[in-house]
Amino acid sequence: MLECFNSTMTAEIVEKIKVSIPYSRWKTNIVNNFNVKKIMIKDVLMFGSNVGFVVVDAECYDKVDNRKIPSYAFLRGDSVSIMPVLKYNNNLYTVMVTESRTPIGKINQIGLPAGMIDNDNFKFAALKELEEEVGPEFKITSDDLIDLGTYSVSCGGTDEHIKLYAFIREVDETLINKLQGRVTGAANENEKITVSIHSLHDIPKIEGIDMRSCLSYYKFMNECV
Repeated sequence: MLECFNSTMTAEIVEKIKVSIPYSRWKTNIVNNFNVKKIMIKDVLMFGSNVGFVVVDAECYDKVDNRKIPSYAFLRGDSVSIMPVLKYNNNLYTVMVTESRTPIGKINQIGLPAGMIDNDNFKFAALKELEEEVGPEFKITSDDLIDLGTYSVSCGGTDEHIKLYAFIREVDETLINKLQGRVTGAANENEKITVSIHSLHDIPKIEGIDMRSCLSYYKFMNECV
């Protein structure tokens, strides 16, 4: 099997791609499940010194009928989302974050706190994203996380899977007021995030809400209430 890298890539970048989790996992899966003649690494976007996004193609065939399979893919690795379920005054609330999302051309996309894994495990990444995007007040641990499942995001184009979590906390009005309108985000990543509190049951009613937020809500309501 040939493994061809874009001629503009340095030897150092090629080695980093080869050992990166998204690429090595994709390569293993495609080789195990198809007859692969050639893999072509078309492009890479580096995040500093680390591999960020990788664009790949492959010449591969179905093992049963030798049918050629479309194989173009955008590799970015896995992500995690966390849904706070806040109990206050006999009602359920959640915490949402709003930030710019240039891939969909929106300056104010709202959703649950979320982020990429960055070589962390899912639970650690969920706790990290919660603290970075919302704040440190909840002080939860991995034992507090409710696993709502792992799902392919868009298997026709990307390798990304997303793990969904939730947690439940009793809160008071002081904390709700403290979080409402807070501005957060990692300054070194040019993030600007605005925190807002909503009725939990309003999640599927929010215009333009993303898939992971809706799925988190329905999974929680179906399995945890």
